[in-house]
Amino acid sequence: NQDIQEDTLQSIDNIMKMTKNIEQEAEAIGNWTRSANQDIQEKCCKDTSFQECNQTSDKQQNDVGCPEGEGYFRSKVGNQCFKAFIVSLNWDDAQAHCEKHGMRLARPQDPVWLNTYLNQIYGDKQYYLGARGSGSVFTWRPSGD
Repeated sequence: NQDIQEDTLQSIDNIMKMTKNIEQEAEAIGNWTRSANQDIQEKCCKDTSFQECNQTSDKQQNDVGCPEGEGYFRSKVGNQCFKAFIVSLNWDDAQAHCEKHGMRLARPQDPVWLNTYLNQIYGDKQYYLGARGSGSVFTWRPSGD
């Protein structure tokens, strides 16, 4: 019985050490210190965002190139094209702003890469993505929802 308790405590200690290592590694790539889902919610879906990050329309996304101009960039994963707008809007207004420009809020295949890239270019700000939710649960929203 004591051996089982010691093994259990050792397992818990190992899990805590692994969790700490994972958190430290995550912090090194864009200060993502919690689960990816929760960070997307907290960093990208708050109503106090300074900027929004928008993915170009499906037609533009499938083209070989990304439009040239301020704010446009291509991801290294999934060959996605994005445009960052430096405006202060809530999530609903950001979605409408994207649609006004023929775009939708971003749905990156690699949100950690996107967060890291945007923080390198624009500083440590918050960005909107095409996801909504609360806590650690979010869902991707179709354009227009």
